[in-house]
Amino acid sequence: MINLSLPNIVSLVRVLLSPFFLVFLISDDVVFVQLALLLFAVGAFTDYLDGFLARKMKLTSNLGKFLDPLADKVLILSAFVAFYIMEIIPFWALSIFIVRDVFTTLMRILADGRGYNMKTSGNAKAKTFFQMGFIIFILLLVSGEVNADNTDDVLLYQQALESNWVTYTMYILLAYTVFTLIDYLIANKTLFTSSVRDR
Repeated sequence: MINLSLPNIVSLVRVLLSPFFLVFLISDDVVFVQLALLLFAVGAFTDYLDGFLARKMKLTSNLGKFLDPLADKVLILSAFVAFYIMEIIPFWALSIFIVRDVFTTLMRILADGRGYNMKTSGNAKAKTFFQMGFIIFILLLVSGEVNADNTDDVLLYQQALESNWVTYTMYILLAYTVFTLIDYLIANKTLFTSSVRDR
């Protein structure tokens, strides 16, 4: 049985919150949408908290190094799936986000199985930060739309969600997301060579 440390439990909380966040966000109920925003805020905070606790309590572990980025991916992809359902981003964009994260997760699994210490690049961390920022911005617009008191305000938020700014920002984020995958492959190219032997 896996003995979970407190930081790892915090990471798992982020995973468990994600499906509730998704379901609440795509609902038409104002209260549920507000709860979705709260859940995402809690999830984003746990991203900081698990790392802080691991360092403070000296409980860093290989499991934690795997769970932390995995929990980030689950939370972020939950948001992008919701945005696709809400017709904020297209399916092809969602597919790129999913393929990138699934591929890097499979790389981590392969690395663990081969006793290889997979390097996490600064670009990957920056990618997560920018994705979080983009998601929070969209969530604020969605919140404004569902809480608007009149038709003019609703239209204003809808126009913002459909604006070129959102589209161009998504394109930049997609390009950076693909770049981080390439960066991962280059930084960990020895993972795929015969010089790395199975345990």
